[in-house]
Amino acid sequence: MLLCRSSCNKKPHITFILNPRRADNAKTKLNMKTAPKPLPLLLCSLLAGLVLNSCRNPVDPTDNFRFLQGEMIPNTEFFISGKLMFSSINATPKVSTDGHWMAYRRFDDVPHDSTGIYLMDLTTRQKQLLMQDVSARSHDWSPDGEWIVFNMGQRIFKIRQNGRGLTQLTFPTSFPEINTTSLYDGSEFFPTWSPDGTEIAYLYSVDFRTGKGGIYRMKADGSQRSFSEHKFVFTARQPSWHPSGECILGIRGFSATSTTTSFPVFNLKSNQTERVLNAVEGQDNQYAQYSPDGSRILFWNTQGIWVMNNDGSNLKRILPTYLSRPNETIVEGEQVGLVVKPASWHPDGKHIVFDQLRVTRIERTPPGMIGRGTFVNGYVSIRKLNVDDAINLMSGKTEF
Repeated sequence: MLLCRSSCNKKPHITFILNPRRADNAKTKLNMKTAPKPLPLLLCSLLAGLVLNSCRNPVDPTDNFRFLQGEMIPNTEFFISGKLMFSSINATPKVSTDGHWMAYRRFDDVPHDSTGIYLMDLTTRQKQLLMQDVSARSHDWSPDGEWIVFNMGQRIFKIRQNGRGLTQLTFPTSFPEINTTSLYDGSEFFPTWSPDGTEIAYLYSVDFRTGKGGIYRMKADGSQRSFSEHKFVFTARQPSWHPSGECILGIRGFSATSTTTSFPVFNLKSNQTERVLNAVEGQDNQYAQYSPDGSRILFWNTQGIWVMNNDGSNLKRILPTYLSRPNETIVEGEQVGLVVKPASWHPDGKHIVFDQLRVTRIERTPPGMIGRGTFVNGYVSIRKLNVDDAINLMSGKTEF
């Protein structure tokens, strides 16, 4: 379902295109049965066809927004149909190390068979569904670009870039110190490949009866089927390997008394936390990751997308999370505009890729009703942005 803008001098409308090729074939057959058209009528028909084609691949209406002047990856926009929970809209785009492929998550309300992890060939711009599952997420590329590791449900899997070789890497775990039947035996999330491709670090979500939660390492070949064979690293979550393979960056904090999260750096050679980076005070800082050369750290919080040096210095905001324009629609006292989601590094180390939501409608379930939450409609687009250019654009800005 696509939203077409008024190149026809009409109000925006919604167009359903079930099968563009079939529609084009039908038009060809129809034209063959009709008599030849006069030249003026033929020119008008050609013009109408160009307008229709432009509507099939609409330009995101936020292209001219000042803070989003990075290079846009074409043809990655899709219209969100139906109602989606705001927290579920997160494409988390990641580009392979050779810059040829981009993996991202598509979460649609209906139909669920279009939900899962997609691949996009950045040369041909063709998309394909790699893993169809509503719970498939948190994907990461292997250094050689041959594999993608991801979450599905509470477990970690990997699959080849060509869609073959699906392999389960983590399994339900039982602990001898628990004598009763365990309904919750821990979960594994946020898998990430080591720079040499031989290991995968991940978060083991703690079983409160064992206290075994934290970041673990396992062999990437899937040979360690038992949790007891995995190596505990340190207490943190959302691991990110330093390109040298000597350190792992994690996230720690967030409690009932404090919302601030910090980034501990664990040295694998000395087997200890060598320093803790404080990031933004008072914020739940998330999705921290080293740049391809290890000199910078990228992360996200509710204030926006940030970058800093690997020692925590030179903290800069690249983009604010919530963007708005003076003439945006007001819904329930709030300005409907743009929302920037978490980002990842492009392999060139100069750019980031991120997904952005343009909110066109907000709806909240009334208090006291079942399923209370916030639902939105809008555009999701995936964008590429030069980090230093973004810092220069943001320099001196105090309001957004």
